[in-house]
Amino acid sequence: KIKEEDLRKYPMLQILRDQVGIPLSGAIQYIEAIIADYDIASALSVSMTSPILYIETLVFEKGKKPVEFVKTFIRPDRYKYSVKLSMKRGPKNEVLVTRKE
Repeated sequence: KIKEEDLRKYPMLQILRDQVGIPLSGAIQYIEAIIADYDIASALSVSMTSPILYIETLVFEKGKKPVEFVKTFIRPDRYKYSVKLSMKRGPKNEVLVTRKE
């Protein structure tokens, strides 16, 4: 059983991994620009119809079963996105760009 105190103290993924014993394998994120409705604009202190970032995150356990789904709304003026990429020569001498782990 998960203690209420732990829910306030630790991230959910850490609880699922360490206390529940779910082996996590990865996640996928979808990021898109949307227009803020009244509720989102109020929560983010922006005007209605302001562009904001909407992020969906789906976390999977090793058997590919989803274990967490999170919706996040972010002001784009307070968000910085980065991806580390690596480049290598392909079999036909082309440049291959891949995400670096």
